Amino acid sequence: MGGGCTFIRLLAEEDKGVALTDAVDALQNGEGSSAVFSIDPAKFSMVPGSPFAYWVSDRIRRLFVDLPPFEGDGRTAKAGLCSGDDFRFVRAWWEVDPARTVTGTAETTPDEFRAQTCAGKKWVPFAKGGEYSPYYADVHLVVNWERDGEEIRKGACDRSLPGARPQNTDYYFRPGLTWSLRTQLGFNMRQFPAGAIFGHKGPVASGNGDNLAVYLSISNSIVFSSLLSLQMAFGSYEVGVIQRTPLPPISQPAYRELESLTLQIVDLKRHIDRNDETTRPFVLPSMVTPNRNRTLTEYVSLFNTEISKVSVDAGEIQHQIDTIAFDLYGINDKDRKAIEEAFCDRPAPINAPPTAPPALTADLLSY
Repeated sequence: MGGGCTFIRLLAEEDKGVALTDAVDALQNGEGSSAVFSIDPAKFSMVPGSPFAYWVSDRIRRLFVDLPPFEGDGRTAKAGLCSGDDFRFVRAWWEVDPARTVTGTAETTPDEFRAQTCAGKKWVPFAKGGEYSPYYADVHLVVNWERDGEEIRKGACDRSLPGARPQNTDYYFRPGLTWSLRTQLGFNMRQFPAGAIFGHKGPVASGNGDNLAVYLSISNSIVFSSLLSLQMAFGSYEVGVIQRTPLPPISQPAYRELESLTLQIVDLKRHIDRNDETTRPFVLPSMVTPNRNRTLTEYVSLFNTEISKVSVDAGEIQHQIDTIAFDLYGINDKDRKAIEEAFCDRPAPINAPPTAPPALTADLLSY
């Protein structure tokens, strides 16, 4: 083998004993096998941490050498606040007085948001991870950050809150991208609004402001997920892993298209939230429509049809984003097929809400 090592990959095989026997027979007979990989171990060093990424091609491993990492050129990723006592400091946004929650627009500066916390507005939107929801998820929590976190900072300093860590506070209130630190459904980046604070389980990636939508699409692409998977144990997306993952060069036509596609998915997801009274975009329950003569069955059928259409549209947009990402990273057809097969069970970008009659009726009664 010329100093190389041979690996046999059986993760996807149902009968691993039979598959192993077949692979060994193929090796002994000098035949090819899709389960057998031969590689020079020195090539593992191309990927940060030198993981045994034997199943991917040299071209994929070289992306970590040839392309710049996420961390750099104005981009960064940071872990955020650990309150030390969430039961004491964290609430759902609808549990607190709106008049005491910081408010603003995309043009409001971080200093202006901080000033509000010293002028009677103690509650700040708080991104703390959450369920799988790429591109967009309503920030449903708030944290008590009165007087720029005076109580939590003091507790961390005098150890009255032993677990408190008000870290990377200079990045609070800035717009960015956030994700759940741990999830079994796969990596999912989403918008992080201006005027919010991020947690240690919901880190934030910051960039060159205008590029956030493009970074959002690239980081939710199947290629980015595959590059992450080479570096880490299943289900734990630590800040350092995001920082080290390479980004491709982005041409102006691709930039504009990715930005447009990303905003389309965000709009579709916000559209669904219009019927969820626990979210800020909420308008009315799904069963409240101008036509009051419809039966329950008709309401349910219409809602199911709408959700199905939204899911299909989002899936088609995600496919377009993935295709652009493959091209930008310069991945050939063979590697593309391998990546798509490895992530064939990736969840859809839309979190479909409950559409059964009991759930819709409960929403209406709650409203």
